[in-house]
Amino acid sequence: MHIANKMEGYPDDFKTIRQWSKEGMLPKKGIEGTICWSNSYCQIKSVYYRRDEVEQVSKDKLREFRRFCKENKLKKEKSRNNYVWWSNKDDEPYKSEEIIYIPDKRDDAYEKRLLREASKLNANRIKNETKLIVIDIESTGLNPDNDEIIQISIINGNGNIILNSLVKPYWNTSWVLASNVNHITTEMVKNAPSPDKLIPIVKGSVESAASIVFYGKTLDMDLLSRWGVDFNNKNIIDVAEIYAKKYSTWDKYFKQYRLKKLKDAAKHYGYSFKEHDSLEDAKATLFVFNKLIYEGEIII
Repeated sequence: MHIANKMEGYPDDFKTIRQWSKEGMLPKKGIEGTICWSNSYCQIKSVYYRRDEVEQVSKDKLREFRRFCKENKLKKEKSRNNYVWWSNKDDEPYKSEEIIYIPDKRDDAYEKRLLREASKLNANRIKNETKLIVIDIESTGLNPDNDEIIQISIINGNGNIILNSLVKPYWNTSWVLASNVNHITTEMVKNAPSPDKLIPIVKGSVESAASIVFYGKTLDMDLLSRWGVDFNNKNIIDVAEIYAKKYSTWDKYFKQYRLKKLKDAAKHYGYSFKEHDSLEDAKATLFVFNKLIYEGEIII
């Protein structure tokens, strides 16, 4: 995930909606913005907008927006959720004239219905004597409501590959910012299997295991849940949280340990790899996981 102060244009041309509102600007209708970590501690996510994604608005609209902020406090935009805003005056389904925050209206798109149908597919039978799997994904972005998986890798407790595949997304057609990180392009996935071809394998992999290992579980589990993957009654192990508890520092403000990047955790143990490739990340996660078991930090 990107850190805001590392992004091109920050801080003058890459800001949150509140920061732009102080200059009399708000995001253009339909613009989603970019979710980034707000600081290098990677504790809070916010939605940022570039200068070409905002526009000058009237004083009346600014007052409406500020009134909304005051009344609803935005709840920090629920951190991971990416919202767009506009006045209801121009939107037929809405009758109130208040400024509201609503999710991107693609929720009922045909392609999303395809995913909902695919999520109902049954699991394949997967043999896994280790009863443990490591899952890592790469995605088109960080919004679990609108972004999609474009690479998924699953290995068992011995490091053997159960699944390693690029994924052709249903509705995302461009992911420039994500591609700058994971180097996965639209050209690379155009002939890749779509989710419906992979969901039975993923479901079967999860069913074959008692313990599921991630390095940073939240986004991965959210996106996989949209695939219909059920993590109930599974022992979910987030290596990032466990490593941070042992080797990071306590953040008094956020009241939690500061998370470390996977590459830094792996480097601590002398392991090098090509990061942001889901298979390489999964192998690195398993390596760090085994080191933490050896140190007595994880008990299976």
